[in-house]
Amino acid sequence: STSSQVTKRPAGNDNKSVESNQSKEPTLIEQWKEHYNNRDFTTKPYHLHRMGVFSFFFCLLAVPVYCIIFVLPTLGLTAVEFAGFLFIILFVMAETFMNFMACINRHHDKDIVYCFHCNQPNQVVTAAAAAKPTRMQEGWRACPHCQRDAPPRSHHCKICGECVLRRDHHCYFTSCCIGHHNQKHFLVMCVYSTIGLSMGICLTSINLTDQFQLPGNLFLPVTLWRLFSDYSYLVNVVLVLSVYLQIGCLGVTCVYFFLETVLVLRGQTFFEMGCNLRRYNLGVWDNMRVALGDWYHWPLLLLYPIDSKQAADGAEWLITKHC
Repeated sequence: STSSQVTKRPAGNDNKSVESNQSKEPTLIEQWKEHYNNRDFTTKPYHLHRMGVFSFFFCLLAVPVYCIIFVLPTLGLTAVEFAGFLFIILFVMAETFMNFMACINRHHDKDIVYCFHCNQPNQVVTAAAAAKPTRMQEGWRACPHCQRDAPPRSHHCKICGECVLRRDHHCYFTSCCIGHHNQKHFLVMCVYSTIGLSMGICLTSINLTDQFQLPGNLFLPVTLWRLFSDYSYLVNVVLVLSVYLQIGCLGVTCVYFFLETVLVLRGQTFFEMGCNLRRYNLGVWDNMRVALGDWYHWPLLLLYPIDSKQAADGAEWLITKHC
């Protein structure tokens, strides 16, 4: 009887244990905290990135190599003229690639370009946010994705998973955002890409018309029809497709170069242009200094992607108009 009394437990203890287990379940706030702490900020693979990078390097490497090996020797150039063409092609290739890498390096430099990267806040942004601890400065806002105060003109990129200072747009050719510290390199890359693509289109088209003695080879339907009748036209099809690819890339490059130039002169970003915001317009000269740096560095940017000091740090902005 004593053993049965010892092992016997009241029914109320079972209810208390069930209640204690239920009370251990995380609350909604705890679930949100866990969700934000376990967020993945790594860049996700996108098919547009693959297409953009492939198109860029195809036009940067394959087309110039073809023109140097197969096109230039057939133009009847002298040794000096051939060397001049070769120097121009290699120079444009080098400048385009260096500015391409500058866009990526400036983008992934977490102490310069990003407002914050995961849990690593930018020093400039942290100092600016601490300057007014009692109230949020005009233009600052809380980013729900990064859970930090974002400076004016910065925006969160869902593809990169980060907020970018003075974010303009996400470029699929470079697989990164174009923002405050790499916009100048993007502009120079557009300049040399336009020159290189124009040369590639002209040289490839000349080679097609001279090799096959038929201007109709430049039209894709004609080329495909001849391919089915004679498989020796396979090389011609590849060349025609490369011309169309270069034309498409040239069109995109010219459009972006024109838009970026207008935005720099007006002191705007793509988002601000869409919302018709002109509150940060300092005038043409100062707008160029904000985007490109000091004026005596501008010629050097065309020769080498230097990191010129800009007239703004990307976190503090002077508001000229409340509109």
